[in-house]
Amino acid sequence: WVREFMIKQWYQRRVRGAVKENMEDKVMRFTKLYPMVGRAEEGLAKLGNYLARKVAGKGQTHLAGILKTSKEDKRWSVMYADTLTRLFEDTARVVEGVLPLVEECYGEGSVERILCCIQDECVRQARATFTNFLQTRNVIDIASAINNSEQAVSLERREEKSLASSIVDDTCYVIQKSVQRAISSKNVDTTCAMINNAASILSVDVCKVLLDVIITGYPTSSSYSWNQQGTEEQMKEQREAFLTALNNARAIIENILKLAKGFEAKCEKNFTEEMMKKVHSCLSCLRDVQSDFSEVLRKGEASLCKVAVYSKLHPVVAEVTSTSHILSEDSFLSLQLEDPWLQEVVKMFGEVVVPLESLLHTEIYHSIVSTSISEMTEYLEKLVMMCSFSQLGGLMLERRLRFLSTYLSSLSRWSAREQFARLNYIALLLCAEQLSEVSEIFFISSPLSIQDVRKCLKLRTDFRREEIEKIIN
Repeated sequence: WVREFMIKQWYQRRVRGAVKENMEDKVMRFTKLYPMVGRAEEGLAKLGNYLARKVAGKGQTHLAGILKTSKEDKRWSVMYADTLTRLFEDTARVVEGVLPLVEECYGEGSVERILCCIQDECVRQARATFTNFLQTRNVIDIASAINNSEQAVSLERREEKSLASSIVDDTCYVIQKSVQRAISSKNVDTTCAMINNAASILSVDVCKVLLDVIITGYPTSSSYSWNQQGTEEQMKEQREAFLTALNNARAIIENILKLAKGFEAKCEKNFTEEMMKKVHSCLSCLRDVQSDFSEVLRKGEASLCKVAVYSKLHPVVAEVTSTSHILSEDSFLSLQLEDPWLQEVVKMFGEVVVPLESLLHTEIYHSIVSTSISEMTEYLEKLVMMCSFSQLGGLMLERRLRFLSTYLSSLSRWSAREQFARLNYIALLLCAEQLSEVSEIFFISSPLSIQDVRKCLKLRTDFRREEIEKIIN
């Protein structure tokens, strides 16, 4: 056993020396011997680590080249795409060079272990390259910059008349060029690795940048005075950053669809039907990244509505309870000529919601409008159920709802009719001249339960409760 121990020590020293001096021929020769002495697992582990170090060296060399590249260089605008492409091409060559040896000495089942070691390092190097891209193009620190009262400036470039910032075009351009060049290599594994890495970068890195801004919140005067003591200019900058993050998320969702469609078309021209099964799986993962950005949008829209819209909407709508709805004919005619409550609600939407149209992506704006309408109708219904009505009061409610439904539908691409359905039915019940009409109304497709109908009718001061119970049973 002493002799065996000494041989083992000598063997390990030779392997370490070959690895340290990067003598690939010796490393491969020693690697062949491991299975012969019953130590295949150790051999695979050492080979995997050696190849991973080799990929790491390639990645670090390419990244060092980026740092030395001048902005005057004609390839400067696409140097990150070039670097990622070279990294994946180098990785593919490493894989192709070692596969015959592994299959011959260790068996086909061992190839996957080696590939995992190589791919993990390749992803690490690609992520390091992309992180450098984000830092160089000044987008990764946007959230911390917004919170820093001394440096409250957006580090992203936002072109004039553009709703989104440079992070969208820069990121998608790098991904597009990198994947396209990987496809041109006609190596399906390289292509799939690049697509998977693109999905990971979008989901983990870019999405986090946007989410950090959204979590920071849409500032108001009250939030600054209590928490940050920020200036008006700082608040304006943070608002712009918040809205830009929303627009970026929406734009990236659209670009993911375009990228995936373009990649699929190019792959179909370069790969066999069998190879395309792998590609389709990777493209499916890329498309799934949309859900991450959709969640950013959902949180951002909810935050914007709560802070910027609902805080203004609720006090104005609540004024409906401050006046009587048991109207005389004179009061009814007077409100037909001039309705202060209706004017204030319209004014609120005009001053708070409508200006967002020029600041937000079309889809986001219409979503905000629709959500605000739903919030208003739900809140107004609760308030109406706290009031008392005469028939003329019911008629005035019906007139107000008809006007609001028409006006708010004009602000959105969708009709507001469905959102007003419950309120319109309540107004229809409250307009009834006699209880006997209610049974006819009730047979109309009702969005209200029997219990809700009873509650509505009891809001009419001239309807007797016992008669309501008889009719609605």
